[in-house]
Amino acid sequence: ESGEPQRQTLLFSATLEHRGLGSIRKSILNEPERVIIGEVRRSYSHIKQQIILADDWKHKEKLLAKVLTEDTYKKAVVFTNRRLKTAELRNYLRYCKLQAGALHGEMDGADRKKVTDDLRFSRIKILVATDVAARGLDVPDIDLVINFDVPRKGDDYVHRIGRTGRAGETGT
Repeated sequence: ESGEPQRQTLLFSATLEHRGLGSIRKSILNEPERVIIGEVRRSYSHIKQQIILADDWKHKEKLLAKVLTEDTYKKAVVFTNRRLKTAELRNYLRYCKLQAGALHGEMDGADRKKVTDDLRFSRIKILVATDVAARGLDVPDIDLVINFDVPRKGDDYVHRIGRTGRAGETGT
């Protein structure tokens, strides 16, 4: 009623609990309301999870090639923990006549865009990646995620498997 224009400030974030976000939230919002859509620890019943045991490193590589050769899937992401292993594994899969690309944090933006576009437009079927692809990678039709290396943290596992089973789809 004072004649001054009213203003509403909204803050959207996938990670509201991030340390720096709390102080920003307090400094720019008055009487903030929190709306949570979905839960961080939601059930992943639409994603089939399984473990395959390997005897050693070479056996593990052969099992990976066998799964990627024999399983029916549209697109797959294979996660490693190290940039060097990402390139080595991509080269091994190419040696096995599989269409694979690599994505890691040391790549420049243009190379990252090219490889994600290659996956998005089905020029490659398999992406071997570090955790740089575990968050924010939204490519349709990824129905297989393989943790070649065990993730370092539980949250990394959740973000990795979250690349499949999106928008009500199923995944493995």
